[in-house]
Amino acid sequence: MSRMCDLSRERERAQAGLRYWAWLTTICTLIGYGYHPEGALVWVVGFVVTDISVLRFSGLGPRNQMPFSIAYSLDMLLPTIRLREKD
Repeated sequence: MSRMCDLSRERERAQAGLRYWAWLTTICTLIGYGYHPEGALVWVVGFVVTDISVLRFSGLGPRNQMPFSIAYSLDMLLPTIRLREKD
């Protein structure tokens, strides 16, 4: 994990209290202290795939006028995009 994370933050994490250590560990794991924001894309893809699976098996997408699960998932994920509004 330290290969992906900043060494000065690693030293800070080693000396931190439990809460701060947990926070630093989380952001190191997820986005590499901001030096590797592409790690967030892995989480986004994971959430979208999970959402598509849930929508497909539950039938909530078609009930909300979104027959394609990926469109409904992206509509819920991205707050600036309004796929359900008709222009």
